[in-house]
Amino acid sequence: MSLKAYENRCISLDNQKGTYIATEMLIQCGHKKIAYIGSNHAIFDEIERRSGYLEALKMHNYPIVKHAIVHNSPDFEGGEQAMIDLLSYNKDLTAVVAYNDSMAAGAISVLNENNIKVPSQFSIIGFDDMPIARYLIPKLTTIRYPIDLMATYAANLALSLVDENIATPSTIQFNPTLVRRFSVEPAN
Repeated sequence: MSLKAYENRCISLDNQKGTYIATEMLIQCGHKKIAYIGSNHAIFDEIERRSGYLEALKMHNYPIVKHAIVHNSPDFEGGEQAMIDLLSYNKDLTAVVAYNDSMAAGAISVLNENNIKVPSQFSIIGFDDMPIARYLIPKLTTIRYPIDLMATYAANLALSLVDENIATPSTIQFNPTLVRRFSVEPAN
């Protein structure tokens, strides 16, 4: 079987929709100066997530704040450094959308070290609904993707390919959902 037979087999998440939802929630809470902490890895997820953030700002006629988009490694340390960079450039930010929950956790650490209270002074939303999101203080509002459904679909797709049951393209994009916890409050 050629690789061409597999080209329409793709399972993905609508990353752009996820950060759009996150950014829109912050806008609905009255936040005007919203930053984005992104991954410095050159992958499509980052492009889509940044695009969702920018699209939400545009749809609500929000300007892009200068130096409010920063990139770093998609881990705790990267989130820390990204938040340090944001705070160095911007004194009036009130919220951030993070590429993932690890970066959000690192950002919260820096906010705490600087006596900036989450969520009363600064709101933050992560992405991926990693286990750490439930154990941070405050518990992290985040974007969840349906990993169980995606894994089941992928397994069934793999089994159908083994059986050479490949008559119909099987590309599917799953939708993310918002998980409301305690890291977002209305802007003051």
